[in-house]
Amino acid sequence: MLYLSSVSIYIGLLIIKSFYYLQFNSYICIITDFSFKINHIRST
Repeated sequence: MLYLSSVSIYIGLLIIKSFYYLQFNSYICIITDFSFKINHIRST
């Protein structure tokens, strides 16, 4: 029983970690896209 609960906790942590990682990646993509647009506007 203890083994099952620890496994479920581990899986939950992995899911949370991957979710935060995806959020972080999308945030970085948005920032780089935004800065690219600003540089493009400045150059023209």
